[in-house]
Amino acid sequence: MAKMKTFLFLFLYLIKVNAQVRETFDDGNFFANPTWLGTDSLFKVNAAKQLQSEGKGSLTIANLATSIESAVALEWEFWMRINFNPSSQNNCRFYLYADSLNLSRSINAAYIQFGGSTGNTDSISLYVVKNGSTQVLIRGRPSTLGKTQNQVKVKVIKTEKHQWQLETDTSLTQQNWIREGTAFDSSNAA
Repeated sequence: MAKMKTFLFLFLYLIKVNAQVRETFDDGNFFANPTWLGTDSLFKVNAAKQLQSEGKGSLTIANLATSIESAVALEWEFWMRINFNPSSQNNCRFYLYADSLNLSRSINAAYIQFGGSTGNTDSISLYVVKNGSTQVLIRGRPSTLGKTQNQVKVKVIKTEKHQWQLETDTSLTQQNWIREGTAFDSSNAA
């Protein structure tokens, strides 16, 4: 049996109406302003002031989380670098929200999955978990990922009318957002 290496990465960079959570890691830590919880021994803030996973070995699950207030309209924006070619056995998740820090017990959640396919068809997709059942809400374009060095900016918008939008920018210019898709889902609001 092949060894599986999966990184689960719960990281919230959130902009919402009337309140903000913004984390740039310029202070060099993730212990304050805001406070992050999880497997903190598997993370560090590197010299470039970026949060970096130090997950090692097979079947590594690393996560960090910070709390957000529930709101109808939300926007998340973040940059991600994945230094491996994702696959169905080796992929990464970025949770937008979850109702439990223990992700295996989470009944309601939303996350972006980087990879998860075989071959060079890996995409960036938005999933929701409703009452313990997972479904794809937005399936991203195939072959968005597939290199050993993948960098991408991601933007997720959820409107007051429960319209979800997923955009990516692999050029990292902030001027080249490509819409991966849109969907309507009001049953799992953050």
